[in-house]
Amino acid sequence: MQPVMPDFPHVKRDFAASLVVFLVALPLCVGVAVASGVPAELGLVTGIVGGLVTGPAECSRS
Repeated sequence: MQPVMPDFPHVKRDFAASLVVFLVALPLCVGVAVASGVPAELGLVTGIVGGLVTGPAECSRS
């Protein structure tokens, strides 16, 4: 019996899309952190953690 490997045809497109969203959201996260009165590093961490949490989420197909 051969192991079944899942087919993920959308991984390449999802990675490219998440990279674009990361590059757009990162300055926004840092700006919101500075405007809130916390250090800019916390905005950077928030942007990275948010991307890591939502990145693996499956894309919506409507």
